[in-house]
Amino acid sequence: MELPVDLMQLSHEADQVFQGVCQSKRYENFVTPDTGETIPVVIYTFKTKDWIKGDPKETVEVKQLSAKSRGEAMRLGFLGLYDPITLDVGKDYLLFLTAPSKWGFQFTVGSNQGRFKVEKDGQGKSVVINGSGNRGLFEGISQSKSLGKSEQAVVEAPPGPVSYDDFTSLVKKALQ
Repeated sequence: MELPVDLMQLSHEADQVFQGVCQSKRYENFVTPDTGETIPVVIYTFKTKDWIKGDPKETVEVKQLSAKSRGEAMRLGFLGLYDPITLDVGKDYLLFLTAPSKWGFQFTVGSNQGRFKVEKDGQGKSVVINGSGNRGLFEGISQSKSLGKSEQAVVEAPPGPVSYDDFTSLVKKALQ
């Protein structure tokens, strides 16, 4: 079970925040340098579109554990870090990623809460929604952040998809 995180936590705990299209997904075995143990990994490659936080790159590879169960993840030393997310090739995402570990692993902050699908709404505008349906996401946002009218509407909206532009504007304000 994941603990709820809000936009302020996501923004500040993430090392990288970017929008990108998942170009590929490949499975490999990673051999740990210190013990020689083999760890199953999945590596996602993204073509980035928009950088909000971190060192901008055109292409990003995200390496994650590909264990079949929480028990296997614990045996491999990933206690508390294993809550797999699914990323599909060809889909557009906005990701809030942790800093790479000593072996290059990265995880989305708050698991599915830090993975946002970027989709088009009925009017053709980009919207975002995370694995929790954006529930509780805006609880840490207040009027003191000098919100615009459309940003305030996002903060007050019920759970569900929200405008990409207004959402990323809120992230940038949270980082100030």
